[in-house]
Amino acid sequence: MELWAKSNGTLLTKHTGDLLEAIEILQKKRTIPPTDTWWVALKYAALLHDIGKVDPGFQSKLGNKIFGEYKSDLRVPHGLLSLFLFNPIEDNVPHPETVRSAVAFHHWRGHFPQLFLGHRSQEISDKAEEVSHFLETWENLVLEAKRTIEHLAQKHNLDPSVISVNKNLIEYLKYNNLGNAGILIPPYTMVFLPGRLRISDEYQKNELLRIFITGNLMRADHFASLVEAGDSDLTTNDIEFGEYPSFEQVCSAVASRINPESFWQRTFFENQPELRKTNLILVAPTGFGKTEFAYLWGAGRRNIFTLPIKVAVNNAWQRTRDTINQTEFRFNNHVSLLHSDASLEIFNQNCAELDLDMELETGKAMDLAKHLCEPYIMSTADQIVPAALRYPGYERIFAVLMDSCLVIDEVQAYDPQAAAIVTHLIQQNHFLGGSTLLMTATLPPFIRQTIIDRVGIEEKQIINLLQKPEFQDRGKIARHKLRFLFHSSEDFAEPVREMLAAARNGKKVLAVFNTVKAAVNAFNILEKTGATDIDTILLHSRFTRARKKELEQLLVEKYMPNSPERGKREGKCCIVIATQLVEASLDIDADLLFTESSPADSLVQRMGRVFRRYARGGTDIPLDEANVVIMVHSLSLASDNGWVYDRDLTALSLVLLAAFASRKISLDYGLDYSGLLDKPEWSKAFRPAKRVAREKFQQVRQTANKNLAELIRQKVPEPYTLNEHQKVAWVESAYEILEKATGPNADRNQIKLNLGKYLENYFKTLEILDHGFCSDCKPDAQKLFRKICEIQVIPTVLLERFYKDMCELTAHSRISYLNLAKDIIPKYVLSIPQYRRSEKSVKPGVLDFDKMIAEGVIHEERNSLIKKFKNWFRDIQTANIDYSDITGVNYD
Repeated sequence: MELWAKSNGTLLTKHTGDLLEAIEILQKKRTIPPTDTWWVALKYAALLHDIGKVDPGFQSKLGNKIFGEYKSDLRVPHGLLSLFLFNPIEDNVPHPETVRSAVAFHHWRGHFPQLFLGHRSQEISDKAEEVSHFLETWENLVLEAKRTIEHLAQKHNLDPSVISVNKNLIEYLKYNNLGNAGILIPPYTMVFLPGRLRISDEYQKNELLRIFITGNLMRADHFASLVEAGDSDLTTNDIEFGEYPSFEQVCSAVASRINPESFWQRTFFENQPELRKTNLILVAPTGFGKTEFAYLWGAGRRNIFTLPIKVAVNNAWQRTRDTINQTEFRFNNHVSLLHSDASLEIFNQNCAELDLDMELETGKAMDLAKHLCEPYIMSTADQIVPAALRYPGYERIFAVLMDSCLVIDEVQAYDPQAAAIVTHLIQQNHFLGGSTLLMTATLPPFIRQTIIDRVGIEEKQIINLLQKPEFQDRGKIARHKLRFLFHSSEDFAEPVREMLAAARNGKKVLAVFNTVKAAVNAFNILEKTGATDIDTILLHSRFTRARKKELEQLLVEKYMPNSPERGKREGKCCIVIATQLVEASLDIDADLLFTESSPADSLVQRMGRVFRRYARGGTDIPLDEANVVIMVHSLSLASDNGWVYDRDLTALSLVLLAAFASRKISLDYGLDYSGLLDKPEWSKAFRPAKRVAREKFQQVRQTANKNLAELIRQKVPEPYTLNEHQKVAWVESAYEILEKATGPNADRNQIKLNLGKYLENYFKTLEILDHGFCSDCKPDAQKLFRKICEIQVIPTVLLERFYKDMCELTAHSRISYLNLAKDIIPKYVLSIPQYRRSEKSVKPGVLDFDKMIAEGVIHEERNSLIKKFKNWFRDIQTANIDYSDITGVNYD
């Protein structure tokens, strides 16, 4: 009798064998292997994880014709049903409670708590009654399953006798619920332990074991399914590449791509080799080679890089790929790209109860498994960091982090809640045994201190590059001269005129806006001027994936390349209008920056895109005129009006800048500027400390904004320069004042202004995480992390082309999800905010699967394709929105 594991006919013995083989490969290739009993327990979990699929009703539903149209209650998922058929005797299975839990929860469902302890617990009792009533049938099925996989158990030194009907458990569950059986470790939202118990040594040891077994079981299960799908040339041996370039190889590769005279990273680690692969904090200006530092730090181990935005990840991926390809041929192209558009990994929170775990056949979870096997993984933070929120399935990420080097770039790019989650992940990674490098151009002091307190970082593990003796002189060099530009229009007509004049004067002009709407408005004004003599492009997040990649490539390679020769400027003058997408990790070099107002750390990042070619120089740069123009709207400060960036932190940053420019303060490390805010001329730029009625809030804020704009106008009549030391001091001073005014130990009598709840949000989020917060599902965790709720859509104006391409694909080739992810989806799919879905003009709709299939495809194959499409395109809708490859989405 053949027992199936998948609806595509993959046999249970085949899938179990592939899974055990994958785990053997993991055990051989892991760089930090846990104890032998952990691996044995993991193999038992693999042997048992799908044994519940022997249910005749399940086999019938999979399409196994041997079982015909067998009717059975399928409301109990197969992972839970496997518990009925697991019968450990004495000590033949190590860590049996953890093994049971991994098997039960390797496909989590949102209704599990109700099955264990809630109103649906009777469903498990009913299933126990059914098994008891047809006991002989079930015993025969289990004997058949055992017979087919017995050789696998013997091959991996496992005892096949553990596979048998657990009559005692079944009898117990007929009258009691599973939650009270005491045989499982409750995960996720079912954890109700008080904090004092969760931090005990015994709990932490058991938690590490649970994460190891559950995470690696999920990972191996998904990878085996990917291999069995037959859509690639992967084998189970590919689950872990398992080889990593050495320190010497990485040094040689980096040296071939940079100026050897400025290879300070090699000298650093040769002098302090003990700091490699340990927890580090690196603070260094933009353009000083933080990424190359990370390559050397993590050499000899898997590296996982996380960056704030997709455009930065795409650029870092290409840069890393080019570097690692210089090491040795066997490492060529072993750099994976992991973000919401590349991994296309969605945790199926909307799976129907009778879905029979078909989510593996979407290819999305399997695609993540493929990415996690590589020695270098470049990822947006929202694919890795939300694991700190412990959504169902997070163990898969944590199991990889256990023996990896995690690089977190530009933590200041996140809001306070997201920054707290990043901080918590660093702490958790330390607990797991992984290493973290936090590298950034600026680091708020309160985040630095929190990480030190929680991870135990020593002074030598904090590298502030500009405070090193060999770099102090470079910190005194000024690359940027600033001035303010005031305007009152929503379309930025006046700033656009200045941009155009500068471009016609031979400049490469970069304009950075806080919102997509503002960037599009400015671009439209520029287009209306008829400036055909100037190359212009618009870059923001609301383009299709493929078009966005094209624009990024144009920006980096054609319009604003960062030439290694400081005197050489490639390409002609241009104007690039963008959002904060260009803020981090894009290796571009502009001559002149126009930027909206934002907090100090954001402005410093944006300045890093200007005169980047001089970043590592050791001499002063002649600055005859301003090359950074900060645009200030007289009523709102900036187009986001405080929604994207914290208004009070932005105002505080601008006040400090104005005070420095007017020589009221001298920006330097360790100085206290909080007394500045006591003076009425400065304090009027902020809201009063007393609570303001809701109906007056906007008026009070506008008054404060007008006061701030007028203050800057009066205090800063001339352009002024900022060196690298002063930029760091500016950022640190802004956050230090904020901490004194709003932090946990704030003295409310010292600073009597309303500086918002920035720090309060950070520390409150940390407190919630410390008390064991678990997110219900991965999408929710990602929304909590980035406060972004988006839907994936194909604009109706692109539908006809989309259906045509799909028909060509289905007519001429065997179609797979990986084909779609590579060739089709990037050309047509884009993200829009969830709130747009409710607008009548958008009219969200569903795809017509019939139109995606070419004529002539036979009936049976057509039905099979439609079934696949329903899973593959589950998260993609149509939307009646205007779209062009020039301006992207236009909601108006």
